[in-house]
Amino acid sequence: MIIQKTITGSEPISQEQAKEYLQIDFATDDTLITRLISAARGAVESYCGVSIIDSTVKVEFKDLKDQIKLPYGPVKEVTSLGVNDVDYTDDITEYYQTGYLDVKGAKVEVTYTAGYESIPADLLQTVYDMLKVYYDARGTNVDIPKQVVMILQLHTNNLFL
Repeated sequence: MIIQKTITGSEPISQEQAKEYLQIDFATDDTLITRLISAARGAVESYCGVSIIDSTVKVEFKDLKDQIKLPYGPVKEVTSLGVNDVDYTDDITEYYQTGYLDVKGAKVEVTYTAGYESIPADLLQTVYDMLKVYYDARGTNVDIPKQVVMILQLHTNNLFL
């Protein structure tokens, strides 16, 4: 499986919100904080296998034989579907149901938009928590707090855990 994910939405936490959460009132670390917001959101998305913010996801499956849950949901809309180099975009509703793709083929390519309409509060809190962990651990190894891992596990759709 080959996955290409392109972020199309805005980060779930603004720089101002991050600075308030981190209790920072100076501008010296603004660039770092902006980068850490993206890193924290990306870590949560990767762990859970979800798209917190709007993204376009393109997945290529080889030798797909069974129904499969699409990675990095929640899926908002499937925009294209190809099976063995034949376009099935007009017939998407026949093959796609609530996050699952039910099509078989040697080569299956699907493109869709994904992301939460409203980010669950506990999942958003984990992004804040990861931001703090990353900010406090600059230059050292990162230990993810157990309470963060517990929440991440509640939301995981990761096919690889």
